[in-house]
Parts: sequence; structure tokens; C-alpha cells
Amino acid sequence: MSNELTTQYLYRNAYQKTAPTGGNDNSLAQWITAVSEAVARYCDRTFGVTTYRRWLDGSGTPQIVLPDFPIVAVYGMAVTTAFALDIKNTTAKFATVSTDETTMQLFSVSTLGVESTTSITLSSYPTITLLAAYINTLTGWTATITTGMDNEPTTLIKPYQNDFAVSPSYFQCEIASDFEPMRIRSESNRVIERMFGNLGTFTGDQAIWYPYRMSTLGSIIPEGRSNVFCWYKAGYTLPVDNPGHTTLSTAGNVPASLTQIVNNIVKGLEDSVNQTIGGAQSESIGDYSYSMGDGGRAIIQKLILENSSSLSSFRRMTLWV
Repeated sequence: MSNELTTQYLYRNAYQKTAPTGGNDNSLAQWITAVSEAVARYCDRTFGVTTYRRWLDGSGTPQIVLPDFPIVAVYGMAVTTAFALDIKNTTAKFATVSTDETTMQLFSVSTLGVESTTSITLSSYPTITLLAAYINTLTGWTATITTGMDNEPTTLIKPYQNDFAVSPSYFQCEIASDFEPMRIRSESNRVIERMFGNLGTFTGDQAIWYPYRMSTLGSIIPEGRSNVFCWYKAGYTLPVDNPGHTTLSTAGNVPASLTQIVNNIVKGLEDSVNQTIGGAQSESIGDYSYSMGDGGRAIIQKLILENSSSLSSFRRMTLWV
């Protein structure tokens, strides 16, 4: 899968450069890869289309801004949770359980002071049943499944940091529950909105103001920390050349302005690499220096900083309540 924000064809077309025999330029390919990866790091995001399962902070409004964009599809949103699994350590002096979007970590300290950490990749145990079975094989650890939660997917587990889990205390593992109707907000590529909530059934006179209730109180996303589960796909379809780099096999939808920025940085890198000062294999520019052998990483960073204002609109959003 391509990870590049431009291609050899797009780059040469932008600067009217002639393709080498066979169409492929290994140096140019390496520069494009290096620059694309550096831009992604600077923008703190993945640019290609990716599926995300994130727990985000509730806004207290009907809308929530997703940190990844542009939104391609939204699969679900949940503002409630259900207990699925109780985890505890029956032999340790101290024990905690931590979870994030991909991993569960069991940490313990024995009565002799020996520390032990087990990291569990949730995708390796896709259901609560499989996860519990594995935990029960670990010395000192036990996992008890809540009735009816056996086949729930572990991808819905809510993140927690270092919750105490020494018996008789235990860690209560929660999962996203009761998915809500929602939609991508019109004319936005990063905002979704809740359509209504689970307010129950109204009868008689209540049915008169039911639509109003549904459009106001029922649409609010509760304010909180990591209390909203959002499952969605976001990102750009990246461009891909044909085998001879004479045209595009996949045009993609990366904004032209972003492609231009990346092309400009690659051009700056190419110009720097092609410069020779008395046959030297390295040079310094201001506070930045690089050698031919390191792929020009420092010069890439310098060029990215020079383009930082143009890249600002493509950076991953950091959200706070």
C-alpha cells in the first residue's frame, strides 16, 4: 500500500522534468518516501484512509469534532457503556490493569517485590471469551465474564489507566454499548452529529412534544472525558503511479495544495543533495546540517519548518473538553 503524498510522475510533471530510462528513479522514490513520512510525523497523523475506533471527549452539544479527517464513513457512535469483564490478581501485593484502543496491560508486584508486565494485543483475542480465557492462563490472574457478554468484541473496550486490581478489588472492563443514530454534519469533513438519543417511549399528550424533546435533549452528546466511542474511517486516497511512472494508476484525492507542499520540499531536498561544495559529502545551512548518507533528514526538517504555516490546516486536531 502506498504511503506517499506525491509520486514520481506528479513530481516530474510539476517541474517539467524528464523521466529516466525505464521511468523509475530510485533516489527520487526514496526522497518522496522520506518527505511523506516526515510530513506525516509533523502533522501527527496518518494521511491514507484508515479505520479508527476512538474514545473521545463528549462536547455537551449535538456535534463532536473527529481528530482524523476527511471523514470517509462513520460506522457507529456510543455514549453509554456496559460491564463485560472483571479482572483481578489473587496473589500479588500490588496489581493494576490498563487499556487503550489496541492493548491491555496487566501489571503486578509480587509479595517479594518482583515486577511483572503482560501486554495483550486485543486484536489477537477478538472476543471477550477469548480474552478472558487467555487472562485465566496467566499466573495469579483471573477474569470473570459478565452474563451475556461472551461474544462481545474486544475492539469496543473502553480505555483506562492503571486501575487497581488486587483481590478482593478488581478491574471492571467496560465496552461501548447502545450505539446511537448519527450522521456526518452537512458541509463538514470532520464533524459528526447525534441525531437523537434513547429517551424511551412517549404516549398520549407526551407525543405532542416528543419531536421537540428528541431534537433538543435527546441529541446532546454528554460532556465528559473519553466518554464517547466513535468508529469511523477517515483519510485520503493516496496517488499511485503506473509501473512505468508515466501516468497515475490511482489519482487519489489528496488536496492539490498538500501535494504542492510535498513536491516543494522534495525539490528543496533534491537541490540540496545535488549541490557540491568542493566535492564535499556534507554541508551546513544555518543551524541545520546533514550528510548525504543520512538521507538529508535535517534538511527535510528545515524545509518542513519553512512550510509549517501551509501545513497547519492538515495537522491532526488535538481536542479538549
